[in-house]
Amino acid sequence: MVCPRCENTGLLIAYKNSVEIDYCPECNGIWLDQGELRKIVQQSIEQFSSYKKGANDIQLDKTSSAENLSNFLNEFFKV
Repeated sequence: MVCPRCENTGLLIAYKNSVEIDYCPECNGIWLDQGELRKIVQQSIEQFSSYKKGANDIQLDKTSSAENLSNFLNEFFKV
């Protein structure tokens, strides 16, 4: 598959927690197929809820949803 933004660079594929992630090595764009974002969000809910149960110092409910999603995506897409 070719990058929709660069139009001449082939996308590479990475797998993270059983989710296939297509990404462009040139522009660093990330593309997900249908249903993959839902999988990522569900996995993050499960992962963070288990962290929250075990650690009193994590204050997830006091941060914004956008910040929680941003933090998760940064952690999830570390290559």
